[in-house]
Amino acid sequence: MDVFPIEVWVVFQMIIDLFLIILFLLILKGMKFETKKNIVKQASEYSMNLIKPVLIEAELVSKRFNVQLDEKKKLINSLNEKLDAKIDKLTFLTDQYNSNINPKNKNTDDVFYNRQKEILRLYAKGNDSYNISKKLLITQAEVELLLDFKKKERLDFNP
Repeated sequence: MDVFPIEVWVVFQMIIDLFLIILFLLILKGMKFETKKNIVKQASEYSMNLIKPVLIEAELVSKRFNVQLDEKKKLINSLNEKLDAKIDKLTFLTDQYNSNINPKNKNTDDVFYNRQKEILRLYAKGNDSYNISKKLLITQAEVELLLDFKKKERLDFNP
C-alpha cells in the first residue's frame, strides 16, 4: 500500500520545513533592511525639519546684519567727509591766523598763493565754487574768478 516508506516522508517533511524556515528568515531579513531604511529616512527628515527653521532664521539675521552694516558704512563715510571739511577749514583758518600774526615772515603774495593753491586743491577734490567759498570763508565770486582764470590759462588743477 505504501509506495514510499515512512522515512522518506519524514525526510521530505524535514526538507519542506527547512525550506520554509529559510524562506521565513529571508523574508524577515528583508523586512529588517526595509525597516532600517525607513528609520534612517525618518530620522533624516526629522533632523531636516528641526534644522530648517534655524537656517531660515539665520539667513534673516544675516540679511538684517548686512543692512545695518551698510547703514553704518554710509554714516562713517558721511562723518569722514564732514571731518575732512572741518580739518580743511581749520587748516585754512590757522594759516590765515599765522599770516596775520607774523606779517613780517609772510608777505601778501604767499597768502594769495596759498589761498589759490587751496582753492585749486578743493576744486580738484570735486568741490564746486559754492562749497569752496563756504570752506575758505571767501566769496563765491572770488573762487569763480580764480577758476575761470586758471581754465583760460589751461593749467593743471592738481595742487
